[in-house]
Amino acid sequence: MKKKTLAPALILTLLACIILAVGFQPVNSQTQGTVYILPDGSVAPADAPILRKGDTYKLTGNILFSNAQLEYGLVIQRDNIVVDGVGFIIQKPLSQNWGIGINMTGRSNVTITNLSISQFGRGLKAANCSNIKIENTHITHVSFGMVFFNSSNIEIIDNTITSPEPIDTAYGTEGIVILGDHSWYGGKSSNFTISRNIITHEEKGIMAYDADYNVISWNNISGCETGMGIGSYCQVFANNLFDMVKNEGSKAGVVAHHGTAISVWNENLVYANNFTGNGVGVRLNGASGNVFYGNNFVDNQLHDVDLNSDVSPANTWDNGTYGNYWSNYKSAYPDATEVDDTGTGNLAYALFSNNTDRHPLLNPISAEQALAITLLSKPESPHPTTLVIAATATAIIITTALLIYLKKRKC
Repeated sequence: MKKKTLAPALILTLLACIILAVGFQPVNSQTQGTVYILPDGSVAPADAPILRKGDTYKLTGNILFSNAQLEYGLVIQRDNIVVDGVGFIIQKPLSQNWGIGINMTGRSNVTITNLSISQFGRGLKAANCSNIKIENTHITHVSFGMVFFNSSNIEIIDNTITSPEPIDTAYGTEGIVILGDHSWYGGKSSNFTISRNIITHEEKGIMAYDADYNVISWNNISGCETGMGIGSYCQVFANNLFDMVKNEGSKAGVVAHHGTAISVWNENLVYANNFTGNGVGVRLNGASGNVFYGNNFVDNQLHDVDLNSDVSPANTWDNGTYGNYWSNYKSAYPDATEVDDTGTGNLAYALFSNNTDRHPLLNPISAEQALAITLLSKPESPHPTTLVIAATATAIIITTALLIYLKKRKC
């Protein structure tokens, strides 16, 4: 009797599971035109695979465009929302340097997460935006991964940007680009947090010349012609910049290892980074007032530091107690000895006039030390004095961390 009762119930349960499974199958939308999240919160066209729940918009399937010349994929026209890609992709047929995957103008308090974007000229573009967060996105086969104009208070965290195959475009390929007011020489963007991103095989990794007061940390950048270009009053720490290469001739041509890890302007704090196996570690561009310490400069083929200028303005290469590790230090200064068990050499490492590491490290900085000296906050106000305060605080942290580490090495 019990068996007869259970059998129909079991069948009904199985049918319900099948119906639910079918109901939740992702829908791939093949469409010609742009998808919009409109100012009133609605989605157009209505059959686009986006499900709205309050202020959260979740993709329910891939958005695949059939038009290679499409100008915009998804246009966001509403503030205070979350766009969750749920792992789906926005993609169109490949057409070099054409179209924008996600476009935002004048937006505030928007989060974009867990989404893939592929085969647009620009993966994401934001102009005159603030309080934007881009996280866990995967952007591939684009000329420019993310482009920001005249924007502030932006978080770019845990993203992957790569062009695994060369894209033949006159405009080059860049991972993250931060500009002023729609011009290379216009206004300024500011207060970006760029952290834990992986950027590979772009001509330029992170280019933020038109942006000040930024924190750039824990990124892995490799296989680019220039890993990073930064403006002023920035903190740059715990990044891994390696194997920068320069393509001579066409992108399919001969590759020479002459790439630059980081190119800087004025009054930045650069510490605990790895500059390994590049053509040039740091390019100064005639910049001054920068502070470098706790970095590893290892096997950079042309120069660890390149002035790229006829003058040699003053920069600081230690924090008063500890400097940087230079892989050629012991061969350049064979008579150097350790100073009182500090792990530093007694002979200063001379780069150029006005540029000397007074306390060069005898051994590379470990990941343990890099963790210990990472700042958890960034400058609060756009004024050069914040850099001095940050440098002082960091000097205390790195000094303590190094002392602990060096004592452990002696044990």
